Amino acid sequence: MEDEREFFSDKGVRVTQTRFIVHDLTYAMTGITSIRREIVKPSRVWPIVVIVMGMGLALMADVFGLIIAGAGAFFLWKRKPDYTVMLQTASGESKALSSQDGPWINGIVTALNEAIVARG
Repeated sequence: MEDEREFFSDKGVRVTQTRFIVHDLTYAMTGITSIRREIVKPSRVWPIVVIVMGMGLALMADVFGLIIAGAGAFFLWKRKPDYTVMLQTASGESKALSSQDGPWINGIVTALNEAIVARG
């Protein structure tokens, strides 16, 4: 039997030409028909509501309202999208892995595509 070629291994995720391992879950590469990366942008509604409320309070109580508005602005600034690895199999599409680390997810998607090509 030939050695299993590894395309990616980091933080409990491993991609080889025959398997995609996510922590304690293993997918057979033969069952994966396509891979895509999905970006889910976070809702900005609540931080904006807090900013507007804080600005309204700032008209009545300067410092307290500005603190509330500042907190809303901080949470708006800190919100990051979730990057997701989506797998298409014969039984449908499933979310295999999600993270706010976009470059890490891109590396996994690239490795999965390379593994599919190597599989032949």
